[in-house]
Amino acid sequence: MPTRVVIDPTVRIVYSSFYIEGLYRIFGKENVSFSPKYFKDLRRRTESHSFDHYIAFVVIRPDNGISKFVIDFRDKPSIKESAYEWCDKYAKINFNKQLTDQRFHGKMMSIPPGFRIKIWNFWETAFYCITNLVKCRFSPLVKMRSYLADYKAQYKRPMLESYINNSPEGSTGADAKPYVFMIATLWSHKNCIETTNLLRKTFIEVCKSSNCDFEGGFLPYQATLILRNIKR
Repeated sequence: MPTRVVIDPTVRIVYSSFYIEGLYRIFGKENVSFSPKYFKDLRRRTESHSFDHYIAFVVIRPDNGISKFVIDFRDKPSIKESAYEWCDKYAKINFNKQLTDQRFHGKMMSIPPGFRIKIWNFWETAFYCITNLVKCRFSPLVKMRSYLADYKAQYKRPMLESYINNSPEGSTGADAKPYVFMIATLWSHKNCIETTNLLRKTFIEVCKSSNCDFEGGFLPYQATLILRNIKR
């Protein structure tokens, strides 16, 4: 029996698609599924912002041993305490030892941020949208309109391969510099000006000061919408 992965069906699919694609590639798409069975101890319905905070999944080994994982994709360095208590490993983007209480360091894994990608074709998107809704007993963590919009947004995104730079230009061989491409939304509301925008600005500065070829930067939210409409 192969190692299996079971994902919480209340997951925010548009923020989790990058990590689900990783699970597909490591364990095989046929071995990754959705079920509420292992997530009854998570108090996602009673906690604010849990839908926007993390993806939860379990890895079931051939001996039926189970390991619990949380991937926290929120920009802020805050930790969702109930999810931390539930899991065996807590993977966090933008992890900051100085801003995170020492009691949350034991299970912590610092990971780079992901981004929205397409992982399912039209029929797969419709299938998972409906079946996960059933598994949530027709009561997702957000309004139905937002739930459906997330699956639609996933389908509208490019696949991961579309972001890979296959250009022969640039340095090659042992002295080749890592290539980093980033386009980030520049948000105008206050909480993102003080947190999200600042964190992304720091990332750009680190890349530019490191030994790598960096390309990209910020786009205002309105420009992002225009580009998406042009692509359609």
